[in-house]
Amino acid sequence: MIASNIAVVAAIFLMGQAVGLSPSESRELFLRDFERALASRDSKALIALSDAGSWSAAGYPSLSDLPLQLPTGPVSRVRDLSDDAVLYEDARGRPWRLTITQGNEGKRLAVIRSAPCPRPDRRQGNATVEEAVNSWTVLECWPLPR
Repeated sequence: MIASNIAVVAAIFLMGQAVGLSPSESRELFLRDFERALASRDSKALIALSDAGSWSAAGYPSLSDLPLQLPTGPVSRVRDLSDDAVLYEDARGRPWRLTITQGNEGKRLAVIRSAPCPRPDRRQGNATVEEAVNSWTVLECWPLPR
């Protein structure tokens, strides 16, 4: 079942690339797929839509070996913060940010974070490889802690 969900997400993305969608249409398609995976809380579907290659290349543990951390659902889109950032809100009204990056061949991917709310001294990126990474997420608290 999970494998078929990942296959569907991949097929939809490739169809969008094949028919030459505009950047805004491609972005909206990515967000629909992301939100479907987010609503299902399916870690494998979220991994398929995330920049797992960069995470792995940085030396972090395998995503499949770590628990996924997500805010209390349902999570709903509030507004765009920019072309590469979207604001969401959880069931408690707390805001969360999704950051989007361009992967290989222009594919849109969610940036993976090692913690939902990074420490103020780690705001510029993920934890260093030397630090213990015990989970992963694609949504980070917003605004970031000071």
